[in-house]
Amino acid sequence: LAGGASFFWAWERSGKAARCVRHWASFSQMDTRYVWSEDGRVTVHNADGSQEMYVHDQRARLVQRIDPDGAQHFKSYDEKGRLTVEQDPLGAVTAYQYDEAGRLVALFPGDDEP
Repeated sequence: LAGGASFFWAWERSGKAARCVRHWASFSQMDTRYVWSEDGRVTVHNADGSQEMYVHDQRARLVQRIDPDGAQHFKSYDEKGRLTVEQDPLGAVTAYQYDEAGRLVALFPGDDEP
């Protein structure tokens, strides 16, 4: 990149099973490590000492995210893999509706949305 920053990745496994275990840069503020579990969880260890967790279902879809402060986000999908519901850490729910062709036709924002 302009300015001389370099970015690096370390991987384990190969092919479709490949996954990043570390991402870092030529500057010290960026050094992230990823710990993968067999049950679909990825714990992200950030350079500042904070941690985040991402939980995936059997189809590798993100179903939960836990922020460094412990706030939890949830996602649900239909049988076709389309996002149908998101819940934010305050409990606000956003729903998504699709037509037969799979196009998003309605979005129902959570109560705290404008």
